[in-house]
Formats: sequence, C-alpha cells, structure tokens
Amino acid sequence: MNTIVLTNSNSATDINSRLSLRLTSPMKLEDSLICLSDMTMNYSWLNIAEKYGNNKFSYQRNDITTENSLFEITIPDGSYEIKDINNYLHFVMRSNGDKPDDKGNYGININPNRIYNRVTISVNNNYILQLPSDGFNEILGFKNNLSIRNSEINGDEIPQVERVESVFVHCNLAQNSFQLDSSLIYSFTPDKPAGSLLNIKPNFPQWRRTRNNVEINEIDVWFTDQNNKLLDLNDPKLKVELQIVPIAYMKNNLA
Repeated sequence: MNTIVLTNSNSATDINSRLSLRLTSPMKLEDSLICLSDMTMNYSWLNIAEKYGNNKFSYQRNDITTENSLFEITIPDGSYEIKDINNYLHFVMRSNGDKPDDKGNYGININPNRIYNRVTISVNNNYILQLPSDGFNEILGFKNNLSIRNSEINGDEIPQVERVESVFVHCNLAQNSFQLDSSLIYSFTPDKPAGSLLNIKPNFPQWRRTRNNVEINEIDVWFTDQNNKLLDLNDPKLKVELQIVPIAYMKNNLA
C-alpha cells in the first residue's frame, strides 16, 4: 500500500481549487485501487460575493423625500448566515444615522424562522426595504423583487444561503466507471459552520479503480461543488492523503 500526500507546499500550481504533485519519474498503475484516506481543509469558500451578483440590496427612510433617501447596501465578499446579514444591515443603518428604539430594535430585521424554515423580514412604517431580483432575494428564499413597508413577511421558499451543498473530491488517477465524471473519488457535506477547519477521514475507505497502463507524470486533485463547478477555496492549510493499493493485495488480505 502506497501513501501519497498533497499539500499547498508541494503543489506545482497556485490554482486555489487544485493541488498538483509533479513526480520525479513517471508512474504507471496496473490493476490498482485508490481512495481518499485523510483530508484537512478550511471551510473557506464564499456564499456572498460581487462575482455571484448576490451582494446588494437597499432601504429607504419613509420620512425623507429627497434623492438621498435611498441607501444602497453592498455586503462584503464572505461566508454569511442569515444572522450575519441582519447584523451587517444594522451596522450600515447605524452608519447612516438610523438608531434603534428604546428596546434596541431596529426598523428593519431579517431573521431566520426555524418554525417555517423560512426567512422572516419585518419592516416598520418608517422604512421601505427593497429586495432586487438579481440574486440576493434568492438567498433569502424570495422569488421576486420586493418593496416591503410596514409589514412582516415570510420567504416563499427555504433560504438558499449556502451555495455549496456538497464538496466533490476528484483525482486524475481514478477511473470511476459508475460516475459520468470518472475522476470522482469522494464527496461530503460540511458538518461545521463557515470558517471551521474540516478534517475528513472516512471510516470505511471508498476504493476506486485507477487508470490502467497510462504513464502519469503528475498527480492532480481538485474540488468542485454539487454542480461540478470548481470550488473557490482560500485555504493555506489544504492537505490530501491518498492510498493506492494493487487489487491483488486487497484480495489476498480479504481472503
């Protein structure tokens, strides 16, 4: 059984969704299996960003009729939960001179509703909240652009805050005949919040056949989401450990 470890430090590429290990001499695999045995990565991908077109909305004070009554909000690129969006909204409102009432409540609130699995938005009579239909409303689970005033409404659908539902791990050594993408060796759903260090160590190795009789000069591992889009990682501590074993060895040890 052979172990191969890929990290940021030994990678031959600076593409953030890929690790690449160049071999000192070509490798040829015959009748072998490969699996992911251990992986460490940061939950570092973004769910709100300018490039996704989902980071803008606006609000208006009802008691102001000048052209300065509309305040645009641009959320900085990052990984957010609903409560983080609400906190940033209130931060911007404070910066614009909007103050909470005696109980500390603001006139606009965006909160998760655990009972209905929706987002609940409440706006008092002093404000109008504008939700565009170009991405931000979909995060909160609203189908159309909205202008909300003096009301409390629930989203139309379950909020889609997290763009990445599953992480797919690929390797150029694999020949997975049961997948359209034969390079797939493992997939998982993060069980920790954004910003956490994830340690993926399968309890049971998921062996995949390797490519046969092909000269390999470089070992590549890359990461995609459930839609096969490359994962936008920002991770200086990425580590992937692979195990390669001949099929005959497995048969002899399982006999």
